[in-house]
Amino acid sequence: MRVRKIIILLISILFPLIVTTFIAFYSYGAVGGWVRNENRFYEHYFNNRYSTEEQIERSVRFSSAKYQKNVTNVTFRDPDTNGLLELNNGTLNLANAFSIESYAILNETDTNFTIQYTFFIYDIAYGTTEDPIVKPGELYLVSVKGVGDEADLHLRSALDTLKDSLKGDNPSTGAATPAVSRSGSFPIFDNNANDPEKADDAHYVYTINPNNTYPFTHVDDLGNEKDIESVPFLITREATFAIVQKLGTDEDPIKVWTIGTLRNIKSSTTSNNDLNFNTLPNLNEGYKSDIKTAGYLKFVWPTLLWQSAIAFVITSGLSYLFYHIWTIEEGENQKLKPTTIKKVKK
Repeated sequence: MRVRKIIILLISILFPLIVTTFIAFYSYGAVGGWVRNENRFYEHYFNNRYSTEEQIERSVRFSSAKYQKNVTNVTFRDPDTNGLLELNNGTLNLANAFSIESYAILNETDTNFTIQYTFFIYDIAYGTTEDPIVKPGELYLVSVKGVGDEADLHLRSALDTLKDSLKGDNPSTGAATPAVSRSGSFPIFDNNANDPEKADDAHYVYTINPNNTYPFTHVDDLGNEKDIESVPFLITREATFAIVQKLGTDEDPIKVWTIGTLRNIKSSTTSNNDLNFNTLPNLNEGYKSDIKTAGYLKFVWPTLLWQSAIAFVITSGLSYLFYHIWTIEEGENQKLKPTTIKKVKK
């Protein structure tokens, strides 16, 4: 009787604890609720309630190992006057066109590291059907090796080649083109896009990564021809580049929005010189796509807490009723047992 009562009491105590623990693990994701809560966390983390600039940095921070926001050694020039364009906290704001924010990003996988220089394009002014301004899907980035007068001449030749390649019914080019900026399945939204005719319902932020190469021919003042390639940033220490837009006419096939230079390009994580990415100033740590590091527990904790509390209260109540009913029934059974009457010897 005593052993049975102890067993029932232990069951009544352990039942709410086990169920509450299961609910807590389910809420966190360790048992079965991971996908649902993971999706909720992504929707929380990649949310367009943040400003466009905040969305960009949150996206970069989530996927990268380290990053530098607003690359310190990049400059932009006016293509008409060749004068330097002023940056606003490292961001280029082209009036009535778009803004450009630059990032140097170190990505890390289980086997290697990769470095990329990325331009984020947002605050896009789309214009109207009759008077279009920016079509982000028709932007191109062309880059050549080096900086200075010779590099500027090479860039001009590269742009002439780009103009020729964009003419006709089937234009093709190896210049880098923008892609919708995404981190996983979640895009970055351009909250300040100016699009009166809804040319782009999504209003995404766009990125350009200068990773393509394509050949062109440079002709100097003496008429000498030289075959050159447009280069990705990472195979050179310095680069001159242009961000241009296809206009779609043979007479004027492109518009040059800005010309830029990038110096002291980092292309290594192991070298013992200034090529090493880790020598960049103002580096920020990223989350390496780890949602736990990105704050998953802090996000899921309120849900975990209230669901566990509800589970504990309900199961504790059921356990108490179970134990209480059992003790009542056990008492009734004791009363119904026949009493043995001992005979008294005379």
